[in-house]
Amino acid sequence: MQRILVIILLAVSSLYCIKLYAQEVDSLKKRKNDYILILNSHTYDDNWGTTLSKQIRHEIEKQDPNVMVNISYAGITNRTSFLSGRFGMQAAFANGRIEKNTSIPTVLVLIGDESWMYYRIMNLRGIWEKVPVLLVGVKPEIMSDFSKFQPSRVVQDSLMISLESSRKNLPVTAIIDQDNEAYTVWLMKQLLPDLNQVVFLSSSSYQDEYAHNMLKKSMAVQYSEMNLRVIHTDEKKSSDLHAELSSLPEDAAILLGAGKVPEGLDRPIFQLNDRKLSGDVVGGYYPLQETYAIEAADIALRIHHGEHPDSIPFSYIGGEVPYLNKTALGHFGLKREASKVADVVYTNISDPFVEKYMRAILLLSLAGVILIIIFLLNLREKRYRKSIVSSMGKYKKIYDEYQIVYENMPMGLVFFDRNGDLLNRNQSSNLFFDKVSSDELVDFNLFQTTLIDDQSKNRIRKKLLVNKVFEFEDRSLRIIFRHILDEESDSENILMIVLDYTSIQKEKVAKERIYSIFNFAMDASSLGVAEYNVMDNSRFATDAWYKNLCINKGMGHSNVYRSVVEEDRQKIEYFLKHIGEDGEVYFADTIRVKDGNKIHWLQYVIQLLEYGPDEGRIIVAELALNVDKQKYNEQELDKALQAAKESDRLKNAFIANMSSDIRPALDELVVLSNRLIETDNEEEKESLMVRIEQNNDMLLKYVERIIELSRTGATKQTGL
Repeated sequence: MQRILVIILLAVSSLYCIKLYAQEVDSLKKRKNDYILILNSHTYDDNWGTTLSKQIRHEIEKQDPNVMVNISYAGITNRTSFLSGRFGMQAAFANGRIEKNTSIPTVLVLIGDESWMYYRIMNLRGIWEKVPVLLVGVKPEIMSDFSKFQPSRVVQDSLMISLESSRKNLPVTAIIDQDNEAYTVWLMKQLLPDLNQVVFLSSSSYQDEYAHNMLKKSMAVQYSEMNLRVIHTDEKKSSDLHAELSSLPEDAAILLGAGKVPEGLDRPIFQLNDRKLSGDVVGGYYPLQETYAIEAADIALRIHHGEHPDSIPFSYIGGEVPYLNKTALGHFGLKREASKVADVVYTNISDPFVEKYMRAILLLSLAGVILIIIFLLNLREKRYRKSIVSSMGKYKKIYDEYQIVYENMPMGLVFFDRNGDLLNRNQSSNLFFDKVSSDELVDFNLFQTTLIDDQSKNRIRKKLLVNKVFEFEDRSLRIIFRHILDEESDSENILMIVLDYTSIQKEKVAKERIYSIFNFAMDASSLGVAEYNVMDNSRFATDAWYKNLCINKGMGHSNVYRSVVEEDRQKIEYFLKHIGEDGEVYFADTIRVKDGNKIHWLQYVIQLLEYGPDEGRIIVAELALNVDKQKYNEQELDKALQAAKESDRLKNAFIANMSSDIRPALDELVVLSNRLIETDNEEEKESLMVRIEQNNDMLLKYVERIIELSRTGATKQTGL
């Protein structure tokens, strides 16, 4: 009996466990599909779409914590083709599932018009056809033929249909974004009375193309005198866009849609949607994201709890008041114009306490600053007096050290008063005064001595700088004169600095002699050498280089190739323009130079020596060798070759003609010789002998002419 009771209890327990398991499985199945999916057209980087998605999820979870909400981003607005957009949509559906197995949400919230466009062309079958759809932030009209939207990126009125007609096939309701473009342009005109051009930054998305279309319509009616210009930000680099926007005229303002504006642009910017008002963004006329989020959460929960979308009418949300950035208004000086606009909501506002007591705070701050300055000045005066006592001892020590340096300085230092009388000098100045006797030194005057020329004296009197090398019998001295102010006597003196330039002058003379020899050698060999900087046209060149290019010495670099034949000049200029690029470091060619009516030939070589465009240095070396004799010899050789060919041709023709004349004479000699042997008639023999002599004479003449032609090299023979 006990066993039976145990078996019955075990059976009942097993059935109860099976029932609980079945209920748990059923509950899990229900929970898999008991969630709301928010599918965003934008990418996660888009601030407006991401913030709106998170706000909707927050509002739903706040009203009903038991409802699960998942967010997926399709990134359709950044896609460049229809197929990539569809893949993005499919990936968003896959990422939005709660688990790997297929799970269908109770409500599908679509943010952005592009997601709705792709959703209508997705292969929706079975239960997906019955999933209620809530559109958030869509425009009153969307495109009917999606294939014409993606390639052209142009919105036409003929391609639009009412959103109401989309409800025939799918259970859908929508929160529609009313047009705020006209209000925003009105706000721009209120703040900028001189506004003549609106520059609309578009991301080429449907929302921006639609906004562009609405701007054209509203401005054509209300502001026909204003220009509307659109810039597609997705087609430009950030640096190029920044440069283009910075160059806009003063009477232009920027209107931002879903595109991005480069940072650091000091221009007034307005916007069409609720973004963070910071930097140069002045504001706009738009609804807040919070308004969308509260309305979307309420409708999504109503559908989630069983209400059909067809029974929920479309909601229309528009901008009720303008939102302005008070910091930007102050930066662009627009506060006075903004005070004339009614119902303005300001952001980035300072603390009211600070604004209220700003004047008092400034006065107290100013008084505090003055007190601090007075305190610091007193402290500084005390420290200054103390430092003076310390400095006097240091000054005496430094002065003594200065006297030692002054007397032993390797350059001569001489001081004169303004009248030229000698005041003081150091030991090294003997380089100059060793030519002056002791008697003259007592009354030495700068303007009376014969050691300084009159031109230098006049420049000293006019307080002009004199820096000149004076030649004496056994040495060269560089002497510099400057006017200085004596702080102790408050008088103006003349300082003369004397430098021994003898060795430098000798080296200079030696270098000039070497240069003359080098220049003579280059000129004698007709080889010109030049070295110059392509960046600043500074140049050093030998005389032969100028002579070979048929230009005057010292001519500017822009004209150095003016005598070169145009075709050759283009080759040189092209090489210099692209020098250093793709291995362009060497140029060698034969060029032609015009000298009046003559043409000279040069073998021209250019070699890159140093390439540093960032430091302003592109150093090249040029060699210009006159090859006129070589070209003349080549031409003469060519003429001789042509003459030899012509002579050979005429000789061959002459020999050919001779063979036709010699062969009959030889044949006749053979015939006559045979008949002379055979005949016995004396008269006939005499006749044959005469004819043989005639043919012999004729053959001798032909042979003499051939020998004469071979000996003299005649090229023309006629009559044979």
